[in-house]
Amino acid sequence: LQQTRDMAIGQVVNKVVHDMVNHFAVLRPMAELSERRLNELDEEFRKESHDREKVSRSLEKMRDHLQKIELHQHLIWDLIDDLRHYGKDRQPRYKPVPLDTIIQECVGIARFRAEQQEKHVEFELLGHPEKIRFVADTGGVRRIIQNLLNNSVDAIDDDGTISIQV
Repeated sequence: LQQTRDMAIGQVVNKVVHDMVNHFAVLRPMAELSERRLNELDEEFRKESHDREKVSRSLEKMRDHLQKIELHQHLIWDLIDDLRHYGKDRQPRYKPVPLDTIIQECVGIARFRAEQQEKHVEFELLGHPEKIRFVADTGGVRRIIQNLLNNSVDAIDDDGTISIQV
């Protein structure tokens, strides 16, 4: 009985660590890129004549990075919340799944993962996820899609296309 319990706990810990590593793998490079962009902007503004277009592009990239950092922060808090409720009689949190939003977010994370691995990966979406409506545990759906995309990126050597059919 103790061995079975220990195996179950080990599986839960492994799952949580796997999911958290996926999110932390994005947070650190995003923060570093944002800091680099801030330094570039600072240098640009110190010049007498600064390129407004360049500054605008840098600000847009920083906004994107900060949105991704915020998303991952929320996802990590969801994992922590799952851990707090582990062992309790937790009911899945069923609600309408915004599949198109989840796919866009997961593709963005997978695209960044590919860039970090210096791979050229194209993502193509086949179908219309905005038309699909269902109720499920949104966090679980997000983790499944993200893991599938991350594994797909990891399986590509240098260049490739990941097709998502909905």
